[in-house]
Amino acid sequence: MSTPGAMTTTTPARVELAAAADDAQLLEWTVELPETADLAAVAQSLAQNGYAAASGGPDGPGGGGGAALRTSMSCVGAARCGMSCYDEQRARRTGINSNPDAMHRPALPYKFKFKFSGCPNDCVNSIQRSDLATIGTWRDNIRVDEKLAREWFSAHGMEELVDNVVTRCPTKAIRVRKANGEAPPANVSRVRLDDAQCMEIDNHDCVRCMHCLNVMPGALLPGEQPRLLWVR
Repeated sequence: MSTPGAMTTTTPARVELAAAADDAQLLEWTVELPETADLAAVAQSLAQNGYAAASGGPDGPGGGGGAALRTSMSCVGAARCGMSCYDEQRARRTGINSNPDAMHRPALPYKFKFKFSGCPNDCVNSIQRSDLATIGTWRDNIRVDEKLAREWFSAHGMEELVDNVVTRCPTKAIRVRKANGEAPPANVSRVRLDDAQCMEIDNHDCVRCMHCLNVMPGALLPGEQPRLLWVR
């Protein structure tokens, strides 16, 4: 597919697409990819013929590609993940829509990247791969589900609980004790493992590393009071 006035000094790279028309005949398109040095001129040519194109060149229309591109990303979060602490998709859309001029014209540093992670697992690597990371965590106690905790303990046993949960807590905030029927302190999350034993988490010492929640999915969950952390 060619455009009147389009650049002719492009690389031989071709992308061929086929689609079935109503008469079952195949229609074929050919897209020629320009050299990097020709991007600004190609964008000008497209603009003159009524097409919008992004270009990082000084004379190009700018925005959306090339040197003017500012990327953003969020995890699937609240849409599917039980670890999500806030609405990542909404936060991303709100943040990006509030700063289009700074991102695309550009006022922020070259290719300034935003990433939004719903919990400290940071599945989108926002700390390592963005300039401004937004990470969800929680203010209150870890939530517990006794039914799922009992099922996990029945399937895995005390040895795995101690080796893979209790001893791997970086701040030693988890302990196993005999169940005595007393109410736990306000800062402690307690869950019965069986009729005789329970596990306790001191939330004052918890650093939200997510390890115990990942090992015992569903049995342990983030708190209900969200908090956001920004990392640059």
